[in-house]
Amino acid sequence: MIAVVLDRLDTTGADEGLLLGLVLWVGFPVVLLAGSVFHEKVPPMLAAIHAGDWLVKLLAVTATLAVWQ
Repeated sequence: MIAVVLDRLDTTGADEGLLLGLVLWVGFPVVLLAGSVFHEKVPPMLAAIHAGDWLVKLLAVTATLAVWQ
């Protein structure tokens, strides 16, 4: 799905891929994890660990795919 989004946005370089990864990270994992902290009482440090994990994954995947296309 990320490759399709990169293609539709005509993303051509790692910098644009990293920007998309950051936007996706804020739009999805951060919102979901914030909800779990506020509503399900998940410890904030645990959510921060998961958020960092998601950030690294999304940045790696989007930058790689943007360069590869």
